[in-house]
Amino acid sequence: MAMVRASGLQYHLEQGDHAGMGDAIAAAVRACLGAASWLILPADLPLLQAQTIRQVAQAPANLAVVRPIYRGRPGHPVRFSRLCAEALLALSGNQGAAAVVRAYGLTELSVDDPGCVTDIDTQQDLQQALRIMRLCDEE
Repeated sequence: MAMVRASGLQYHLEQGDHAGMGDAIAAAVRACLGAASWLILPADLPLLQAQTIRQVAQAPANLAVVRPIYRGRPGHPVRFSRLCAEALLALSGNQGAAAVVRAYGLTELSVDDPGCVTDIDTQQDLQQALRIMRLCDEE
């Protein structure tokens, strides 16, 4: 969450008990209906840079869906403009927002941030991320 706070953007942390990712996304959008856009960001990306969050958030509003790309790899957060509001609110189950991306099209935004593609799924991933974070703290 530190990088989200450091981005300077308003945010909502969805903490409800939801049946699936689609339900969680719909609930978060519902909680922030007045927003100009929504960034969907999994919590397991501790190396993500605040600058990447800002870059994705500041993409032109006429682009329905924007995703950062690092060296050809798709990353997070994914930004959905207001054009996607109705579709996001209708999400449910475990599918997340993939159907919304397919329906509205995707714009890729090249970034220089390996943190946008470095998620923590295993103990080994966590140890590697901690090593990287220590190296960054030493610089």
